Amino acid sequence: MRRKIHSLIVRSEFKLQQNDFLIAKNESEHKSLSSKIADFHQEMDAVKSLSQSLYPQGVLNKEKLLAIQRRQGVLKRKLADMKMQVSQVLLEKERCETDKETLSEKKKLFLKKIDKYHFLRMRDRRERRLREVRMEESEIEERVSWQR
Repeated sequence: MRRKIHSLIVRSEFKLQQNDFLIAKNESEHKSLSSKIADFHQEMDAVKSLSQSLYPQGVLNKEKLLAIQRRQGVLKRKLADMKMQVSQVLLEKERCETDKETLSEKKKLFLKKIDKYHFLRMRDRRERRLREVRMEESEIEERVSWQR
């Protein structure tokens, strides 16, 4: 029984370590995704300011006006692509958060199991000591009865 309990404790502790590793990996991925989102927002702000700076000022001929409109169109497409990329990264971040919740629940489960196995180990030790004490008492009583 002791060996079984010990093997269960060792296995649960190993799974807990694996789970902690996955949690750390998940947290680093979460930080990476957050920094990606921040980078996209900075780049989007730069593109917006560049697009606004291209508005025509003063007297322009038709060629310059069309060139400015083409540049603004390119910047608007780039901005739309970046928004789509941000939404994809946000979806990944949400998935990462749900994975983190799942891993946290698993960690709680492993900790409960380990506590349960430690309790079982202590109870088994206590019961074994009590059996030994009872056996010793019965042996002493037997010796005393033989001596009479």
